[in-house]
Amino acid sequence: MLLNVARASSARRRNVSVQSRRSNATKTTSFATLNTSNGIIEPSDLYKVDVAEILSNQEVRSDILKNSKSLLATLQNAYPAHTWEMDRFGREGTQWQDKATRKRFFDAVAEIYGVKRNRDWYKIKAEDIIALGGSGLLQEYFGSLAKAIMDTYSEFEWQEWRFDEPPPGFWKLTSNWRRFLIYVAEKHKHASLEDWYGMSLSFFIRAGGEPLLREAGTIYQALRNAFPDHAWEMWKFHHPSAVPNVSKEVLHRGYFDSLAKRLGIDSLEGWYNVDANAVHQNGGSGILQQHYKFSLVYALQQVYPEHEWHPWRFKRMQRGYWKSLDNQVRFFDWVAEKLGIQRKEDWYDHTGSGIAKLGGSTLLNKIYRENLFFALSTVYPDHPWEEWRFRQTTRGYWNHPTNQRSFLEQIQSALGISQMSDWYHINPGTINSLGGSTLVRKFKGSLPDLLASAFPDHEWLPWKFYRTNANWWRDAKNRRMYMDWATKQLGISSMDEWYKINVSEIKNLDGSGMLSLYGDSLQKALASVFPYNKWDHFKFSQAHGGWCSVPENRRAFLISVGKHLGVRQLSDWYKISMLDMRGTEAQSFLTHIYGNSLYRCLKDLYPEYSWKPWKFRQVPQRFWIDQASNPDRSLLAAFMSAIEVVFGNT
Repeated sequence: MLLNVARASSARRRNVSVQSRRSNATKTTSFATLNTSNGIIEPSDLYKVDVAEILSNQEVRSDILKNSKSLLATLQNAYPAHTWEMDRFGREGTQWQDKATRKRFFDAVAEIYGVKRNRDWYKIKAEDIIALGGSGLLQEYFGSLAKAIMDTYSEFEWQEWRFDEPPPGFWKLTSNWRRFLIYVAEKHKHASLEDWYGMSLSFFIRAGGEPLLREAGTIYQALRNAFPDHAWEMWKFHHPSAVPNVSKEVLHRGYFDSLAKRLGIDSLEGWYNVDANAVHQNGGSGILQQHYKFSLVYALQQVYPEHEWHPWRFKRMQRGYWKSLDNQVRFFDWVAEKLGIQRKEDWYDHTGSGIAKLGGSTLLNKIYRENLFFALSTVYPDHPWEEWRFRQTTRGYWNHPTNQRSFLEQIQSALGISQMSDWYHINPGTINSLGGSTLVRKFKGSLPDLLASAFPDHEWLPWKFYRTNANWWRDAKNRRMYMDWATKQLGISSMDEWYKINVSEIKNLDGSGMLSLYGDSLQKALASVFPYNKWDHFKFSQAHGGWCSVPENRRAFLISVGKHLGVRQLSDWYKISMLDMRGTEAQSFLTHIYGNSLYRCLKDLYPEYSWKPWKFRQVPQRFWIDQASNPDRSLLAAFMSAIEVVFGNT
């Protein structure tokens, strides 16, 4: 009875409290209708109301317009004692996945912000939506207002770049670049792609192209990617800011490359047949006048500095001048005097390009194909020239094994080489000092590769050289080749014989480089080179008295085996049998170290524990026979005591 009275009293108090809260919640005029229709008791209950419904309420919208278009300010005025969290709106009671809900929300936003036409949405920012409780909507679109609007009003053809923030990744797509550039072209009333050359950077930015410039770099680069089929030429742009920040030589190079195509010039050599009139007739007068002193020769030298220009090769040069041997002799005599060359051997310190810069390029290029050796052999035929001694040899000279072999044979005496095996002790740096630096560089400093090319008939063993390329050992084929050779050198006829080989024996056979890849472990090397062979870890240990000779190592190994078999305490070993370890390293360990006896192993590694052999799943062989003949009957007595405990004293 008393319990029922107490319950009734409590219910009356709850009803009074609810009515009081409802009274407080509905005293605000603009939210009164919402509160009544949605059963709002506490202000925080508004978080559960559809934001679209809140904004669709005419009275609420009127209050929002009065409060700087801010839902937060409106709520604070309505409920001054409550602290509002705007990011909670639209997350609990609004189904943003529903397109109709989104449309009601955006329609209300449009009325608040005066959006009359679809293009007015481009002016709306994300913070405007958040101010009206739309953070949950933005979250649905990963913060992209543009995507939310485009998805809601999908019937409209949107121009994403006009939004305050285009959809994420919009400017990453070249197809979007093209759409935007077409839009700008129409806005600028372009008749063709050629009209882009007159585009100014300021107009491009005003049209909304600044994000594209951040992505592409310049208008020129944007156009090249968006319209790759069009042959864009940097020099044609009227405004320097429209092209990459490059030197005038690069811009002018574009002009001359374009002109070369129009004139049918296939190589730079073709320019010698062109005069300045051809440039003037093709829009290049300003380039020559403003930058190159009206000189085509000077312009070409500046625009193509990598090419060795020779003014005498133009029309003013005497025809057939270099066909005269006397003219060639007089030229080289003059060069020798200018360079201070007193002996013929001094020519080896000079290059064909150096001679060309002094006025002999036509001679070297046309007659001697840029080969100073051929030129000097013709001009001074009485001197025994050796081509390999020049700093620059004939292009491809060192590609011929005959030339390589000839050079190496000539320096053998200087190196003290009397037989092929002596090459193993030569440092490549010594060959460099004897004039073979270019040859050594051709083989990337690898003497084995050089000798294999020069003397292909000799069987070279790369591992025996003074220095073996570090990457050579990383090739599995090379390691196998070495190990096959080492097998023969060590007289190994079966894989089991490798267990008897020491690391020092491999090092004595020049295998240190290979062992270094395996931390000087022959076992790891063998397992890698001969993976098909089933190597026994403990046979290596027994053969060399290494790892297994240390009790701590054996104990650590047994602990790891125990963890794998579920051993948590020493007594758990009684449950383990040799069958549990069949085919594993643990079986090999017990077989080779403890004669296949788990009991002997545990007794050795845990002598402090009182092991009872009869408790093992496999009692040690001959245990009972040995106990019967053993004067010390302590174990047998312990066993009998255990029997008495189990079966009683019967």
